[in-house]
Amino acid sequence: MSYNVKLGRPTDMLVGLATAWVAIYPILVFIAFVQALSGFGGMVGYVHYGAPKTLPSFIISFVLSSPALGITALLYFALIAFYVSHISRNTGTSTAARIMWGIGVICLPIIAMPVYYLRYTLHAQPPVRRLSEIREGENDGRSH
Repeated sequence: MSYNVKLGRPTDMLVGLATAWVAIYPILVFIAFVQALSGFGGMVGYVHYGAPKTLPSFIISFVLSSPALGITALLYFALIAFYVSHISRNTGTSTAARIMWGIGVICLPIIAMPVYYLRYTLHAQPPVRRLSEIREGENDGRSH
């Protein structure tokens, strides 16, 4: 088996964009939630000031954000399946590291997915230390 599972350029870009969206979307939702609570077109303006014009804007924003939430949830599950399969086939790290990456991707995907993508998927090249080990194995007649 090779060091990493190699992806084609279009697949690599698609996974990168999906990973970026999954990492950025919760931040955008938090900003929208804080904005809604602070009265900038949210429910607080409706409750405190009795301004009925803010309720339709809240309903419209909720209706528009619901499909994005559903698509993002499906994307989370698809990316978790992708990363877990990629981690399990990644022979460039130790078993303990693969277990930790798997736990990280499942329990803390907002942080672990982008870091794993940048470290192992985007740059599917072994570190210099690992390259020397691979070369030594080739010289000894062993294959990795």
